[in-house]
Formats: sequence, C-alpha cells, structure tokens
Amino acid sequence: MKNILITGGTGFVGKEIIDQLEKAGYHTAVLSRQKSISGIKSFYWNYKTGELEEEALKFAEVIIHLAGENISKKRWSPQQKQEIYNSRILSTRLLYNKIKETGYIPQKFIAASAIGYYGTETGEHIFSENDPPGNDFLASVVKDWEKESLRFKSLHIPVVIYRIGVVFSVDGGALKEMLKPLKFKLSFTLGNGEQYLAWVSKTDLAKAFVFAIENQNVEGIYNVVAPESMKQKELSRLLASKYGAAVVPFAIPQRLLELLKGEMSSIILKGSRVSSEKLQQEGFVFSYKSVKDLFD
Repeated sequence: MKNILITGGTGFVGKEIIDQLEKAGYHTAVLSRQKSISGIKSFYWNYKTGELEEEALKFAEVIIHLAGENISKKRWSPQQKQEIYNSRILSTRLLYNKIKETGYIPQKFIAASAIGYYGTETGEHIFSENDPPGNDFLASVVKDWEKESLRFKSLHIPVVIYRIGVVFSVDGGALKEMLKPLKFKLSFTLGNGEQYLAWVSKTDLAKAFVFAIENQNVEGIYNVVAPESMKQKELSRLLASKYGAAVVPFAIPQRLLELLKGEMSSIILKGSRVSSEKLQQEGFVFSYKSVKDLFD
C-alpha cells in the first residue's frame, strides 16, 4: 500500500485530497512547519531554514506538492510578491535537494501548478498545455515553479504537473466568497464581466491527484479545469437565479477594484478559456462539468 506525503496538506484542497486518499486505502502524512498536528501524521519542514525531517522521505512512496502562499491572501506588496515566489520555488527546491542528498527516491512526484502560467488576459483563445507562458508576475512565478518541479526527472522520478484553475466549492474557496453578497439577495458583475473563469471543483481536483497516483501512464503537464468555461457575468446570473437574488444593474468598476486590490486585481478582472482535453484523453472523468452541477 502506497504511503503518500503531502505538502500543503492542511489547506482547503489538501484536506480533500487526504480524505479521498484515505477512503481509497492509502496512508497519508503531511509536511508542516508545525512541530506536530493533532490527529494527523506529520513531519517537520521549513523551506526558509532548509529543514526537512529525513523520516518524511523514508515514508514517502509518492509526494504530492501543494505548498505555496495564497495569491489572494494579501495585497501584492513587493514583500508579498517575494513570499508568493519563495514559498513555491524554494519549497520545491528543498524537496529536490533533500531527496538527492538522502537517496530516498519516491515512485512519483505530483506537483501543483496554475493556469496563471498562460498569463492573466481575457480572450477567446483556448489555452492548451502547448501554449507558451504569459509575461506577467504570476506567469513568471508559475514558469519558475514548474522548472523546479521538472528537475525531479533528473533523479529518474516520474513527474506530473497539474495546472489548476480556480477551485470551486460551496463550502470554501473562491465560490464561497462569491456567494457572500447573495445573503443580501444581490449579485454583482466584476469589471465588464467578460473575463472567463477556468474553474475546477474541489472534489474533482482531489480526484485528479488520486488518478495520477493510480495511473502509471499519467506523466507530464496537464490543465485541470472543468470542461465548461463561464464568463463572470454569466456566473453572476446563474448564482442569482439559484439563490433568488437580483443581479445589480451596474458593475463594480474596474478602476475601483484596481484601487482596492492593486496589481492583484488582474486575477479578478481578467481570465481566459483553458482546455483540459489532454487529461480527459488519459481517461479522467469530471464529476462536475458545469457550475450548475455544484448545486444539484
């Protein structure tokens, strides 16, 4: 039975992955900057100090690497942008260096990435894994993040990189934030509302990580987004109809969001279509193909 080591395992997505893995009969443990976590098997690490318990690598037959600072947690000050970068690149580098140093080689390395690789822009082009990276801040972070993950191939470790869309769940994440105004029976459009939301349900995302463990042929880079791309204004109308809310006839202006959020507003105001056809061709089936499915 495989032992799965997970970084970022105590987060919104990590908890769902652990739940699905354990239901499938796998043994899980997390890497954490806390010395111990009640009720969870854990090992200590700290990318800032270069510490990582060797016992964690002895345990790990597969590594799932999710760790990274939440990009929407704070305004993007120069310090926060550095934290977003370091939390991804340096944590991945620490894993690589420690595996190389100790010689404990996992059977597979499955790394989170993001559709931010393609840049934050709005358009009708449907991005596939063969498209080049964008040229904004997030694209540069993701490009370097993936470069670090691909280094594991030099240790003869099969690598899977998942470029993940906006994670949707009615009990957390981005969708939960979007539902807040509906308590007041209102639904807002952000900016011009033409930006696409390339999203994936939390359930399907966790399912994709289990899929990568259980299918040896799954290797390389994959977009993990639901088959349906939806414009923000269409999502506002859908949520309004589901919750009996009124769609406010005016949008929250782009300029106001830029003033409130700064550079980070780009992830709210822009968005493109992204294809997950490659993952589906491997045999992965999405349980939630449409946002409507989340409410059925």
